[in-house]
Amino acid sequence: QLEVTSSNPEPPSITGFDISGSDGNVSFETEVGVNYKITTSTTLAGAWTMVPGTSVIPGTGNLGSIEFTVTPGIDPRRFYRLEVE
Repeated sequence: QLEVTSSNPEPPSITGFDISGSDGNVSFETEVGVNYKITTSTTLAGAWTMVPGTSVIPGTGNLGSIEFTVTPGIDPRRFYRLEVE
């Protein structure tokens, strides 16, 4: 019998993303034993940094959510991504 396992978690399934004024929220399905964080950059090829004021969220196997603050006017364009640790 062959059993294949991987230490690489599946990419998270994002169930919602919303920015309204200066409030942002991303919700996603989590996996037990995996940590999640939201990062940001002004370009897709640029350096990605953790969104200020957020923390790493441990996966529980349930729906996870990260709320964050958007600062309108500082950057005309900003990208966000959900990272798995």
